[in-house]
Amino acid sequence: MPMKPQVFRNVSLLQYHAVRARIEAQAEDGEFVGNTGTARGHGYAARWTFDEAREILTMQCTEKPLSVSESYVDDKILALVRSV
Repeated sequence: MPMKPQVFRNVSLLQYHAVRARIEAQAEDGEFVGNTGTARGHGYAARWTFDEAREILTMQCTEKPLSVSESYVDDKILALVRSV
């Protein structure tokens, strides 16, 4: 069951590319097309969109192991975006 999307504002194009590069490096499988994408790996799946004009990145975990809490996944996504 997909989790609630996380919306990040004031994300520059440079920041988006850095986030995307980290996802690409860790994903076992993914589809990266322009400013949208999906990735899958290690029991997780996610999708995202980036609105360059409005500088908004929306990320959503669409699959996770049952033993992992949603708050843990939310924290990891937040840490990923903040780290760039």
